[in-house]
Amino acid sequence: MSEAALTQPESGTREPLEASDVVLVGNPNVGKSALFGALTGSYVTVSNYPGTTVERIEGSAFLDGVKVRVLDTPGANSFNPSSDDERVARDVLITGRHRAVVAVGDAKNVERTLVLAIQIAEMRVPFVLALNMSDEARARGIRIDAAALASELGAAVVPTVAVSREGMVELRSALAAPRCGSVHVQYPEPIERALAELLPRLPDCSVSPRALGLLVLAGEESLDTWLRARISPAAMQAVEGSRARARSSFAQPLSFVL
Repeated sequence: MSEAALTQPESGTREPLEASDVVLVGNPNVGKSALFGALTGSYVTVSNYPGTTVERIEGSAFLDGVKVRVLDTPGANSFNPSSDDERVARDVLITGRHRAVVAVGDAKNVERTLVLAIQIAEMRVPFVLALNMSDEARARGIRIDAAALASELGAAVVPTVAVSREGMVELRSALAAPRCGSVHVQYPEPIERALAELLPRLPDCSVSPRALGLLVLAGEESLDTWLRARISPAAMQAVEGSRARARSSFAQPLSFVL
């Protein structure tokens, strides 16, 4: 993958997303495209992210009487990426400030959904969790206390059924006043120690310093390239040293531990 998604846009590419945009993220096969269609209607534009073959799908929606741009990102299982699709989804979040992020999850598999939702909450970006395919969850006898889950995450949780437009009124209402998540995960001590060393050396970006530090600890090449362009060689050497010390404490890769 080209590093273009993590650097300045190439000539002729679209401008960076602004704070008026709504971004959809979610695991593959959770009905995210159907939810995007329910929010935006039928008219969309399709292009590629700069330097990639990954499709970029945009539409627009009216939220609280204001027309906003909506971006559907590729499916991702984590923002510690192992594929181009996951890199693009991560890059959209760390390189642009957004009005809101919609984390779309499968109501039948809340544990999988929460992997992304907790990462977004740690980023301290305004977001809403849409638990899609709620009808299928109900049919299986799965009951989710959305209010309790919202209290734990610090952000609204809305059960939806995108194909039948169920929950769309509530989702639009939540998106009119999205909240930043308030989750704080306490990681193993070697990771917390490495984070404390990293944070003073990291540049500002659109996610919280702690969330950026966690992504940096996971050690992904394109993010390292982005970071080298923004901090001094000495600071980068210190970052790599902190990461190596944390890595030596675990048998598994840090991305797996995180």
